[in-house]
Amino acid sequence: MYGDVAPASTASILETIRAGKYDQSLINKVLPGQYLLLGHQGPKRLGYVAGAQCSQPNTDLMQSASFQLPHRRPGTVSLAVTENEDEQYLQRLPSYCNVSMLITTGPGPVPSLDGQNVVIGELLDGFDVLAAVQRVPTFYPSSNRRAFNELGQVFGDKRANLAAKRWGRPLKPIVGSLPEARCGHVAASIKNHAAWGDEFIIIHGGINREREALDSLAVLGLDQGSWNSPSNPTGPGPSARAFHAGAVLGRRLYVFGGHVYVKQQARLHAFNDLWCLDTDTWEWARLETEAEAPTPCPRDRACLVASLDGSSLLLYGGADASNRRLDDLWRYDIAARAWAEVGAAGGARPRPRCSATLCALPNRLLLFGGDNYGVSGELWSLNVVVERAGAAVKTSREGPGGDGKPATGPAPPATASWTLLSLEGAVPLPRRGHAAAASGRGFLVSGGFTEHRSLIGIKSRGVCLDDVSMLDREAESLVWRAAVPGSNDAATPCAREKHSLTAVSDGRLLLFGAGLAYLPAVPLGLTSAFSSLRDRLGLPATAPAADLLPLGVLASEFDPALLALGQRVLDLPSGTGGESGPGSAGGTLLPGLELRLGDVGALVADYRRLARAGFAAALRERPGDAADLSRMPGRFMHLRAEDLRMHEVATLLEEYRALLASQFG
Repeated sequence: MYGDVAPASTASILETIRAGKYDQSLINKVLPGQYLLLGHQGPKRLGYVAGAQCSQPNTDLMQSASFQLPHRRPGTVSLAVTENEDEQYLQRLPSYCNVSMLITTGPGPVPSLDGQNVVIGELLDGFDVLAAVQRVPTFYPSSNRRAFNELGQVFGDKRANLAAKRWGRPLKPIVGSLPEARCGHVAASIKNHAAWGDEFIIIHGGINREREALDSLAVLGLDQGSWNSPSNPTGPGPSARAFHAGAVLGRRLYVFGGHVYVKQQARLHAFNDLWCLDTDTWEWARLETEAEAPTPCPRDRACLVASLDGSSLLLYGGADASNRRLDDLWRYDIAARAWAEVGAAGGARPRPRCSATLCALPNRLLLFGGDNYGVSGELWSLNVVVERAGAAVKTSREGPGGDGKPATGPAPPATASWTLLSLEGAVPLPRRGHAAAASGRGFLVSGGFTEHRSLIGIKSRGVCLDDVSMLDREAESLVWRAAVPGSNDAATPCAREKHSLTAVSDGRLLLFGAGLAYLPAVPLGLTSAFSSLRDRLGLPATAPAADLLPLGVLASEFDPALLALGQRVLDLPSGTGGESGPGSAGGTLLPGLELRLGDVGALVADYRRLARAGFAAALRERPGDAADLSRMPGRFMHLRAEDLRMHEVATLLEEYRALLASQFG
């Protein structure tokens, strides 16, 4: 703030800020590339600044020196004088205090504001917020209408002046501050017109850019377009956490589990507590169960969804404190305030997984994707049948969720049946950490993280996705459809994972948050080298479809040494055979290929990745079968190239060949 240049103007603005008068007030005008106008005075309920008072008159307005500083750079803050749009009757009041502010947005200077408004300071941070505000659509008439308006102003038509004040007005209110960037949070939509006359998007918890867990609650009022953080006067809510699960019943948000990193102990602490947020009062309440009652184990990355009849919450899967994937299904009965594990009715069921999505359609629950020691592209339908006969549970309308303490008996038992769906259409890639939301006739899947198996010559860690797939209902069937955003659309979200996608009542979806890393794409031309190399090694032309990424979405990070070795394979004459020379491994990998000592490091790195993938696949198919695992190749998976002895290289190469044959053959 430039207190020495315009002390009275600076003091009045600071006094208004400290009094909280700007809190939850609207941005009144946005002229992209020029400036923002805020601080219009009027009723607080309409988003205006109310009750602004100055302890002394603004003497800066009487001195020409106060108007000399230019609006030269982005983020210049000035007291609006000629641009002040406060009503005339307010400006005539003896107690009137002008607190309208201008903030230039850049990229260049705004000379039209110079000499007519008092520069009082400049921004040091928050330029990302300025850029976001400029992208909000505003009202701006056509050139013909502007010409007629200017003509009316020349003739002194007051209506022309009133119309000009509307230029640059945001078509949607902009108010409040954006919540902190994060991933692994809970996001939900709640209609509460009865208490607040608005529909909300609620964001809770997650991990910020410093990788610290959050306990904050951010609320976006959709009707007013305002972000705020409701206070909780009656007590604490859930502790800081991330990768917890959330679901909505009525006007209440329920969250379960999650984890927090404990720095003092250098470990993750997982939760298994259940909390309820009442949006009528913005109060949290922990839903306790009896000491001996069954409860789900602590976990993160689980799925939580409201049952189709609205009587309970369903919790599926996740990962426990030891990162073991889970496949148990639990039901929390709202009336009985009790957990009960849901038994399986028999038949096929999903493998244990975390980072999946479970969405409720009008007549079914659908589970898609997830991390089952790999990425999954399976789509399962879940049907839960509750046996209510003989269950004597009295429902109270008191307490969180409209439920009171149970009068008698535990939660009624339930059974679950799973059905693996194989649908037509543009089936989305296998993924984990994606977001999904039910909307209209189906549900949408956005982003996530997928993996690619190593091809000889290319080593890939995986890739984040930016695609959108929709499961659309056509008559009695479900069909996958792909939604491809335009590549030239600046508003298209970038590739991400660990984010949220929330549907609201007017058909829109809000995407919020992102993972901590993004992987770019590689040129399409490399795919021909992949195919040629696989052919020369005697491998199938393509890997299994579930493990391939679409053309052009392969990760760009690969091992240059392994790629160089692959290129040497491509350079070998076709049909090369015979014995290899001294110190070579041609008879082990490919006849005619001479393996150099410098190549061992690249092969060991790929060997370790293939061995881990093989063990993970075996655990998925034969959990707990130690005898099978002991016979699998992988004795060197914990060693680096420099730890190997010369006599062990030949054995490692034989195991490497076996791993290639088992995973790509």
